[in-house]
Amino acid sequence: MRFDEFRYKLPEKLSKLKLVNERGNPVIDFVEMELVPLEIAPPDGAAIYSGDGSTLQDFIDANGSKIIYIPAGVYNIHSQLYFGVAKTKLQGAGMWYSQLNFTVTNASNGGLRANAKEIGYSDLYITSEMTTRTNGYAGILGVYTKGSVIRNIWVEHCAVGAWIGQYVPGGIAYADGFVMSSCRFRNTYADGINLCKGTSNAIVEHCNFRNNGDDAMVIWCAEGLECINNTFRYNTAENGWRAAGAALYGGKDNKFYNLVIKDNIDVGITITNTFPGVGFNDDGMHDFHNITIIGCGTYNATYNDRVGAVNIYHALSAGRKVQNVRMYNVDINDSKCDAIRIAKSSGDGIFNMVFENVTVNTTGVEYPFNNINNDAAQRGFVVYFEKFPLGGATYCNLNYSNLGGNAEEKAFFTTQKGTFRWTEVSGCEPAEVTGINLSPMDTTIVGGARFKLVTIFSPANATNKIIIYSVDDPSIISVNYEGLVTGLAKGQATVTATTLDGNFKAVRKIHVSGDPIVCYKIKSRWQSTYLLMQVIG
Repeated sequence: MRFDEFRYKLPEKLSKLKLVNERGNPVIDFVEMELVPLEIAPPDGAAIYSGDGSTLQDFIDANGSKIIYIPAGVYNIHSQLYFGVAKTKLQGAGMWYSQLNFTVTNASNGGLRANAKEIGYSDLYITSEMTTRTNGYAGILGVYTKGSVIRNIWVEHCAVGAWIGQYVPGGIAYADGFVMSSCRFRNTYADGINLCKGTSNAIVEHCNFRNNGDDAMVIWCAEGLECINNTFRYNTAENGWRAAGAALYGGKDNKFYNLVIKDNIDVGITITNTFPGVGFNDDGMHDFHNITIIGCGTYNATYNDRVGAVNIYHALSAGRKVQNVRMYNVDINDSKCDAIRIAKSSGDGIFNMVFENVTVNTTGVEYPFNNINNDAAQRGFVVYFEKFPLGGATYCNLNYSNLGGNAEEKAFFTTQKGTFRWTEVSGCEPAEVTGINLSPMDTTIVGGARFKLVTIFSPANATNKIIIYSVDDPSIISVNYEGLVTGLAKGQATVTATTLDGNFKAVRKIHVSGDPIVCYKIKSRWQSTYLLMQVIG
């Protein structure tokens, strides 16, 4: 690694911090401080673990399908923790309180592995004693399904933060429909999160990746299983010391949006079929949009190759084509070498590759440094074509400024472009919002029910479609950032949707016909029967 991090929870809240050098010559890259929330109490009915970590697997086996609560403390664990009973949840007191320390250093013998439906983890810190990716394991691995939620987990010093896929005979074939939210994947020796081997319909959101030793956010259709409709959104990736912040290696209809990728040694975004597996589907469209890339790409990467902040190249390992990718509303800032590199390894080419509303500001930042063999080659281009790629791409509203390095304000390097069709088209210029409407109309729902508001923009091709939702009585309904409404209590409330562009508003009245039904499950003292009691508001 270029650096490692040390985390420490102070005994009390501070108003000032003073750093004093007592001996030696320490180098501090950064100090990041945050307010630590209070400990999370055990949920009602949870099975509370009281051991030192050595018996945790036995405790999990004995309490399948329950919430298993791990109190504050450090737990040394000498093997992988396996979850094979559906609906088992592992809950900690918080990522600053409950620490699972895996002491094993040999392959595939640590971390949390799921092979059942609706397994979930929350509020834990996971680390290991590994010092290399060789023969390493993930902090989180296995397969997860609809109903599986992984939330507020901090993973570091594992080979990989999370590697999702089925690697043992039997059980669930591939992961499908889980949600990973508000997690941290830092200081890993390889990937941050790899959605692998057929993972589909997964959402990874509000997560932070830092100091990863391979791709931070990855979709890889390994071993013949296609990955479909996965989403990375609202995430940040920074200081990756190898590979990319976001990587797509094939599949269908996968999405990366609302991301910040910053200060990687190598690539910001890579799109390629260079690894074996299922390639890019002939149908569907992969989306990369609303992304900011800062300080990525280099002339001299890990393998001494030249890479762009956005790096696209075609090979033969997973199909013969890279295709069906749309990249729009992307800002590429302070590229160390070139902003975009399009290249060939082998194969048939790049097809249906679309760039729309891409802005490049400042290139060639590292020139004349990081210059292997004092090479005089030009660098700092908006688009650099290398090794005579095949196929073609279209671009629309590609804006650039402050080209640096020694490209001499030349936008495109075409010496090795060959027959590649690099075609400018029109019609994608940003469109301002002029109004919005909401669907459905004023609505009545029962307590506890959910539905999603659909926002209809005018014009339909409006560029900035960010909406802020609010509600006048949050005791009656709740609404999240995606417009998902939940009935909380009997009554009426109004949802207001406001556009970030233009401050246009639309409102809907939501009537909740009754309080949510609350069921208490009471086991008779003398009989093994259950009574469900409905509480009517």
